[in-house]
Amino acid sequence: MILLAQFSLVVAILCAAYAAIAAIVALRKHSAQWLASAVHAVIALAGSVTLAEFLLFYFLLSRDFRLAYVVRYVNLALHPIYLISALWAGQEGSLLFWVWMLAIFAVVSLRNAQRNNILHQYGLRRIPPDLRYLRSFSAEHSFSVLVCAIVLGFFLIVLAVHANPFSVLPSPPLNGNGLNPLLQNFYMVSHPPLLFIGYAGFGVAFVLAFSALCTGRISKEWVTTMRRWVLFSWYFLGMGIILGARWAYLELGWGGYWDWDPVENSSLIPWLTSTALLHALILQQRKGVFARWNIFLSIITFQLCVFGTFITRSGVLDSVHAYAQSPSGRYFLIFLLGSMSAMVGLFLYRWRHFQHPPFQTALLSKENSFFLTNQLLMGLSFAVLYGTIFPILAALFGKNVVIEEAFFTRISIPLGLVILGLIGVCQGLPWKQFAGHVEYTTFLVPIVLSLLLVGGLRLTGVTDWLVLLSCGLGGMVAATMLQNLKQFVRPFALFHLGIAILLVSIAVSSTYKQEQTAKLYPGESFSFGHIRFHYLEKRIDENAERGLLAAVIELYNKDRFIATVTPEKRFYGDHDSPQTTTEVGLYSSLQEDIYVVLDGWDEDDRAYFTFIVSPLILWLWIGGLGGFTLGMLLMVFSWARFRL
Repeated sequence: MILLAQFSLVVAILCAAYAAIAAIVALRKHSAQWLASAVHAVIALAGSVTLAEFLLFYFLLSRDFRLAYVVRYVNLALHPIYLISALWAGQEGSLLFWVWMLAIFAVVSLRNAQRNNILHQYGLRRIPPDLRYLRSFSAEHSFSVLVCAIVLGFFLIVLAVHANPFSVLPSPPLNGNGLNPLLQNFYMVSHPPLLFIGYAGFGVAFVLAFSALCTGRISKEWVTTMRRWVLFSWYFLGMGIILGARWAYLELGWGGYWDWDPVENSSLIPWLTSTALLHALILQQRKGVFARWNIFLSIITFQLCVFGTFITRSGVLDSVHAYAQSPSGRYFLIFLLGSMSAMVGLFLYRWRHFQHPPFQTALLSKENSFFLTNQLLMGLSFAVLYGTIFPILAALFGKNVVIEEAFFTRISIPLGLVILGLIGVCQGLPWKQFAGHVEYTTFLVPIVLSLLLVGGLRLTGVTDWLVLLSCGLGGMVAATMLQNLKQFVRPFALFHLGIAILLVSIAVSSTYKQEQTAKLYPGESFSFGHIRFHYLEKRIDENAERGLLAAVIELYNKDRFIATVTPEKRFYGDHDSPQTTTEVGLYSSLQEDIYVVLDGWDEDDRAYFTFIVSPLILWLWIGGLGGFTLGMLLMVFSWARFRL
């Protein structure tokens, strides 16, 4: 079975090489047969990688300790659900999963392009069953296959040579090391694969952009296809980021969810650039503008995904999220330099082919708000990228530089507020052709309601300008959407509403977060604000897997009982030097989160606690997870209706 898994990677590399050669021959001969053969090679490649992925899961499930990867991330006591997490817990498994997703998406994209070529060539709306084996040639399709084969071949060679998950140990142990306890969490079952699905989807956008550069042509179908792939990838990458923030909130025990860590930033940056790309693609679809800019953003977004992979695998920056240093990191840097050089060369060669009408629009129009949003998002992306890579650049000159969190907050707060304001204004603005008929009363009710909201908050004692401004702008977003209920149930309206809720929640929870520490004996209480924490008792538990020390805390709102929470310290491994993890005690409501951390204890049963109260933080997850998911479901239904 191990030989079969290793052989599947070799077959996949050979399929990539054959697909590239066949695509080149198809381009030279304008041959539909060679193009079909190249597509079939990519399908065979996807099949081989699928086999490798399922075999790796089989080895993890059967706990085959002949494999070094299984030994590092699995042991006999690991719960079966976390065997799924072990698939992407290490560099080798995560890279294999990424290649697998990229291969599957490549097949879907190429088959869809093949279908569209036949429909376009023969003037059909649908392909009849007896014509499903028709073949057609397209230069754009051929270049897509070629770029797919090159990208997949590169990843597969790195996987097989420097990150092979099927490496065999000369002397297999009887048991493995097991999965890092921090990764034994539901969110680590879902967070990494969602990120890699997003990264792989942007790989398709990268391929489409390079095929357009190679041919010097962009069709209406190209814009529609690009927009769908970018939106699909944007959603999954966003979900991965939010679930990763939720994991940090629950597992790291510091009461926060985002620390502007280099690895966190490396996933946020392509999400920001893809958000800018989505807005620019809408303008291209409606007005035929920004073709060059959209090609550039499509390529650079995937390159930023690869750059994030370089950061997590090269060891150039320290992070709680990073893998151990690996020689594979330098190859991703080579890919970045090579693809960047190819992009610049093709842009210079094809620059004149992507001319578009000048972008002229009224000040108060959707087009202008989209344009401004695009620039703001790119400015924020560049600022986060600069703050992330500056320590690397400084290290090249022998300097040790640390970029503090304050740098990122000073930039993200004003830009975020302007973007939030633009979301509210954009909902009520017309497109350019109706810009002369702007009804200013459209904004009167939302502005009045937002001012009343700010005034009400001020009367209740809210004085922080950031919270007042965020709530006012967020209220304007909601009021503008509610004025037109038909618009409210559109996918992009729900996306924007989710972002508005998320931004307001961040502003309120970070500004009015309260934190106190206390030392308590069993039976004692501690109060701050309106919450009283009563330390009821200590509990100790131990089994073959771990030791556990927990504190039972009763929560009261003044004298009214709310809930009981149990913060824990867990101990894994050697008794002399165990690995310690923190499990927080958490009570969540729409109003606030009450967060209790057990920091330590004395021999006489006195315990050390950190108590945190964060208002409205639950709305961060509601806005991000709920708003994005509802919007995406509506979008998928609209795609399905259009296809039918």
